[in-house]
Amino acid sequence: MTVPGAREQELLLAAARIARDHFGIDGTASRLHGCEGHIFRVGNEDGRLWVLKLSPDGLTDSIELQRNVLRFLSSRKPGVAIQTFRPALGGNLPRVQFDGRQWLAWMVSFLPGPVQASTPRSQRSPRELGSVMGRLDKILSGFDDDSVRRHLRWDLAQGKDLRAGRKAIKDPVRREQAGGMLERSLTIVDRLQKGLRKSVIHGDANDYNLLTSGDGKSISAVIDFGDLVESWRVAEAAIAAAYALLDSDEPVALAAEVLAGYHSQWPLNEAEIEAFLPLVEIRLCMTVIHAAMAADDGDEYSQIHAEDAWCALGVLEDRNLCRGHYQCRAACGLDSTPQTRPLTQWLAKRSADFRPVIAENLLSSAIVLDLSVGSEEFAVSSDDVETLTEKLFAHIESAGGTAGIGRYRENRSLYQSELFRSASTEARSFHLGLDLFAAADTPVMAPLDGKVLSVTDNARDLDYGPTVILQHDADGQEFFTLYGHLSPATLDHLEPGQEVGAGETIGWIGTYPSNGNWPPHLHFQVMTDMLDYQGDFPGVARPSEAWYWRGLCIDPNLMLGLDLPVDAAQDDPRH
Repeated sequence: MTVPGAREQELLLAAARIARDHFGIDGTASRLHGCEGHIFRVGNEDGRLWVLKLSPDGLTDSIELQRNVLRFLSSRKPGVAIQTFRPALGGNLPRVQFDGRQWLAWMVSFLPGPVQASTPRSQRSPRELGSVMGRLDKILSGFDDDSVRRHLRWDLAQGKDLRAGRKAIKDPVRREQAGGMLERSLTIVDRLQKGLRKSVIHGDANDYNLLTSGDGKSISAVIDFGDLVESWRVAEAAIAAAYALLDSDEPVALAAEVLAGYHSQWPLNEAEIEAFLPLVEIRLCMTVIHAAMAADDGDEYSQIHAEDAWCALGVLEDRNLCRGHYQCRAACGLDSTPQTRPLTQWLAKRSADFRPVIAENLLSSAIVLDLSVGSEEFAVSSDDVETLTEKLFAHIESAGGTAGIGRYRENRSLYQSELFRSASTEARSFHLGLDLFAAADTPVMAPLDGKVLSVTDNARDLDYGPTVILQHDADGQEFFTLYGHLSPATLDHLEPGQEVGAGETIGWIGTYPSNGNWPPHLHFQVMTDMLDYQGDFPGVARPSEAWYWRGLCIDPNLMLGLDLPVDAAQDDPRH
């Protein structure tokens, strides 16, 4: 333990005198760290601990607001511990001399437990964080105090003010990066602003304002209501997520967990959910811009999260915000996309109108294949495509089938190449389309009118090979169909922008190795949104993200109309 120097000893004694003379607490003082002013822990003989705060003289309204909200919360049950406010002996906030300046002195109870910043991020629960803040904000919605309607530089509703401050970022590359991300996020939030409800929020759920239980895993207390403000309700979840995702390799997934926890306690509407990730980006921009503005003042506190925030912005910069929005919707229990439900209903109503994608006589006696993890029937590596082809088609023939069906939403062990996995994440093995196994050169037809969006050869080993994506109109709502593993002849048969009619041949089933090096089959998939993909779209997903992808890639059998059990996850509530 470091022994304070002589000057610090004098200041600690002075702090102890302030606690005794103005608050009736006779004890010893030790210094705590905070963003402004001076903070001390004061303990007396009865074992109770208090926090003495010395704040700049102009913060009377802010301190009184914190006093009022702590009194309000003391009679509620927010689910976590909240500090209590200790009145001064004279009633009013005392002005005291300390270290050559005048300060406002005030006191709150000291709560035990380490700050969450001392807990490894791998042990924290982002969903619990969101839940704690949602439950707290739901209670705060009943707090009525004119002082909460104030202008704070950390209020996300004031994000436009950051435009003037970004010039403080000296590095031109970083200045352009922050400026670009700020503008894209402000544009989205501005479009959604009418749907963003206002409420009283804590406003600063960083990991130094959260205390944890003995094991460090559960949040036991929320402290520091200095940024309490009436702002957009969803801003609370965005602020909490912006801190929680620092250092994360999967920031969007982690942020979505925070949002889901918040939504479970204090439900958000669709506009708020869409604004969530842009607000997270605005908060990160706010962190780096305020840090740049304070750098010349020697303000060390404002720099605590700055470098981590820059790293997070770097990870998020290339992420598709629509995809992130859909992840957040799914995490909150909504359909992944707003189009999912109406498109599913539209396809179901018109199921009898669609033309077959391969010859109808082939599908009339099709056999459903089990390609799932654990299937002993086709326990062959995808590297041995010749043996796999022989086994598949021998099975179809022996069963009297005319074609084979590889199921939708099936978790498979076939995808073992680097194309489907990375060092830091689980493999993509959850199938998002239907596979129709038939002889090479079998014609493939458009099930309904459409326009060719792309004709591409995804030529990597175990990729799609020649691929066609069509764009369709569902009474004003666009959607897309994908046809993978086609023959090279398909590439010269169509061109982007070409109109195709229902039943028109758009290509032919290919064979290995030119079809991506797979047994001859058509991979057929229906997508509600292309995200930012061009000429390609994931055909398999991580099993842990199946709940999200099912809304982007809806059941292809709505168009094929097969009276067969082709949805492998139909009875699995997780999917």
